[in-house]
Amino acid sequence: MILFILEGKKREDYIFKSMEYIYFPGKKDNVICSYGNNIYNLYKRLNEDGEDIASIILTKLLQDKEPGITENTHISDFAEVYLFFDYDNQDQSSSDEKINEMLSFFDDETGNGKLYISYPMIESIYYTKKLPDKNYYTYVYLLQPKMHFKTEANKFSDYKSFNFIAFRAKKNKLGKLHIEEPTSERIKQITKNWNLLQEQNVCKANYICSKKNNMPQNKAQVSQKNIFEYQKLNYIQQKKEIAILNSFTMFLYDYF
Repeated sequence: MILFILEGKKREDYIFKSMEYIYFPGKKDNVICSYGNNIYNLYKRLNEDGEDIASIILTKLLQDKEPGITENTHISDFAEVYLFFDYDNQDQSSSDEKINEMLSFFDDETGNGKLYISYPMIESIYYTKKLPDKNYYTYVYLLQPKMHFKTEANKFSDYKSFNFIAFRAKKNKLGKLHIEEPTSERIKQITKNWNLLQEQNVCKANYICSKKNNMPQNKAQVSQKNIFEYQKLNYIQQKKEIAILNSFTMFLYDYF
């Protein structure tokens, strides 16, 4: 059983369910949890309020009435734990030091959990021209207080919704999303788009870390820690910008 912890619910859950449908077929015991706040709030609860990750997440699962989760559930019941959060410098409590600490703490999916960061946020997944986008490795986002990435992404993208990577879904009586059975052609097209997104994000991650826009020789070259360090060194500190990159695609590359 795998636990996936998403920052938000509306967008992340919708996208993630489609990704799960493609890459984890037949897996019905995975648990997808929306934390409902950003990584800086989680940092505060762990470091300032003295809470532990197990109690934070299990309390949230109970509040959401996740099927199969009871007061007797333990974090150790999950074989792997993955967290997906945004870099999102717009938050007043944001800091690179906090991100660095969180990446060090959440560095093992079989331990505390493994953290994946989207730069600057989840909408990075559709900040692309028609796939495949040969220029994707060049795209950056200026770290200015009045810039709104969601708006910029919608203006820039050739895809004006998540439909190019997400199936139609509806909620059941418990409020959980379920994919409406898609056609074989729809599955084929969305799978193709996910694979293209994954490739261009992984190549870009390698470009961030090595200035080579191709697939890395090994996964360690584009670890979450490495990506963040080179984002700081080559983009954030020097140019006050961030290289746009999506966390879901990097997870797929690591996992499979």
